[in-house]
Amino acid sequence: MKPSTFDALIGFLQGIFWAFIAIGAWITFQIASVFGLAIAIFSVFMFLFFSLLGLLLLENMRINRLRFDELLKQTRLLEEIRSERRVEMAEPLLNE
Repeated sequence: MKPSTFDALIGFLQGIFWAFIAIGAWITFQIASVFGLAIAIFSVFMFLFFSLLGLLLLENMRINRLRFDELLKQTRLLEEIRSERRVEMAEPLLNE
């Protein structure tokens, strides 16, 4: 199945986010190391925590889109079943 534009965009943004996390953690450590090793490590962990929350947000958007697509498929199938059942229920009435 060909990925939609939304899936391609989310994948692209996730890739950019991983690069941002890697480079940002290094830069955060370099800047905060002036104040000491403990503060630098704490700063990196805080940066990683908030950055990974953003990454989780993107993944949540992708999962919700997949759930929505599945609900559309299920709704379409249920409507087909309902229309077939209506035809089956109407046939005995027409034969009498």
